Amino acid sequence: MNRPLLLLVVAIALLMPRGGIRADDEPKKDSLTNRDYFLYTPSKTDPAKTYWLVVGVHGAKGNGKGAGGLANWADKHDCIVVGPSFPHDGYQGLAFQSDEQLIAIAKDVGKTYKLHPKLFVAGFSGGSQYAHRFMLKHPQLVVGCAAHSGGTWETGGVNPAAKAIPFVMSCGEKDTGKSFPEATYGRLEWAKLFEAEAQKAGFFMDSKFFPNVGHSQCKEASAMTEECFVVATDMIPYFQGVLDEVPKLEKRRKKPEALALAKEARAREPLSEDGLSAKVVTRAREKLDPIIARLEKAQQRAK
Repeated sequence: MNRPLLLLVVAIALLMPRGGIRADDEPKKDSLTNRDYFLYTPSKTDPAKTYWLVVGVHGAKGNGKGAGGLANWADKHDCIVVGPSFPHDGYQGLAFQSDEQLIAIAKDVGKTYKLHPKLFVAGFSGGSQYAHRFMLKHPQLVVGCAAHSGGTWETGGVNPAAKAIPFVMSCGEKDTGKSFPEATYGRLEWAKLFEAEAQKAGFFMDSKFFPNVGHSQCKEASAMTEECFVVATDMIPYFQGVLDEVPKLEKRRKKPEALALAKEARAREPLSEDGLSAKVVTRAREKLDPIIARLEKAQQRAK
């Protein structure tokens, strides 16, 4: 091989990711703690678009690579995904500035991409412990949260300021063991205690306990997470937008347009029969039905 060609081959080899790591799997450092985080973006980004920031939290002894299995959401849901690498043995309870670390990451990513001001946070096992605690401590920063199979839960007084945040949680019915020997309860028992406390506080939530499932991520839990994301970032804003726009159209004497918009929203179907989206649709229809009835009556009188 001649020397120029050899130098070109060597240069290309040096530029190629090593160890099978993709370019978007190279860790970055946050500006507060200088810890690693992994960033995943859509194949094509639009500088004019405002993106949702999705946080996939790793389990115990893990790191942020793959964002807890949510890296593919970047293209699937056209969002920005981050996987922070938190300090082991303590991040689950937000120790070692791990909550401030995530806030710093959001600010860092926001310097490059236009982001909505709130995050969607999700995790399994140790990631679940972090996700729901971050939501409870920083409700003003969270648009939605999914927490599955946590080894500990923040029982003993949930923050009522977080009760309106779309929230899903789950645990396998065979996931009865303790996450560590000194844990107060097993995973399933502790999850049910937290469920009862959150429901009593009026949290907007969906909780499920899956038969014949141990401590593993199941497809049903993953579906709950995606449904929560769609509810939080699409369905709730959509219905609220319609409910805000209908009276504006009426005020401008555009009742036929207002009726058509209300009916269009009324026809939207939930993503599942018994999940969070069904609750959103039911609640929206309770508000839309009297509006539609009134507008239809007015339309009949005008004929």
